[in-house]
Amino acid sequence: HGPTGIAMVLLPGGTFLMGSAAEECGREADEAPVHEVRLSPFLISKHEVSQARWEAVMGTNPSVFQAGLGLPEGVDTDDLPVDSVSFDDALLFADRTGLSLPTEAQWEFACRGGTRTPFAFGSAITTDQVNFSSLGEDPCEGSGTARLETVAVDSFVPNAYGLFNMHGNVAEWCADRYDPDFYSSPRASGPDPISISGSGATGRVVRGGSWGGQSHLCRSASRVHAMGPPGSTAGLRVVWRQE
Repeated sequence: HGPTGIAMVLLPGGTFLMGSAAEECGREADEAPVHEVRLSPFLISKHEVSQARWEAVMGTNPSVFQAGLGLPEGVDTDDLPVDSVSFDDALLFADRTGLSLPTEAQWEFACRGGTRTPFAFGSAITTDQVNFSSLGEDPCEGSGTARLETVAVDSFVPNAYGLFNMHGNVAEWCADRYDPDFYSSPRASGPDPISISGSGATGRVVRGGSWGGQSHLCRSASRVHAMGPPGSTAGLRVVWRQE
């Protein structure tokens, strides 16, 4: 992306199964029913938006994890993901760059990397693969130690689509309004579905879990209903705007 230098990955679209089965670890009711979704090809950023790229566009940096604030003086934080981002500011960043926030369907397709397991890496994750808060009590996690801070946006091994940190690090805003019943709607299958309004549609959706959340929140199918001011776990990833 010329104006920002954000690296994008072209995903092929097509059909995929969205949502989670009843036996999946940590599953919530709003992840059902599993349904086939049709997507057009789209471009999505290879990494979460970094603090340096955010500041270059917005002129400010809301992040908790900055040198002298949440981190020691002298630490280079340019490649850490921007955190503490509100939905409105995420939209403003996207608007200023000519990009968009991904829909929930685009996000889950990208996160799965062609898989149907809870994570792109299998049925469980460790902190060698994903930055999350391992408490040793979650059925979706393996061994590990919580870092309790963000890591660089190019950390760990990417998924099969070449995307980094789709699980953990910072939770990522999606364009949809949160509707717990949207998956039961005919509109949920697409093509290119997005939840804009509905009887249960309130607030917004963040996806992917974070440095401060347990592993089940990092699953590909997990949907978190975000209300109120952003916490230090909220960041973003962007897609190329379709005109």
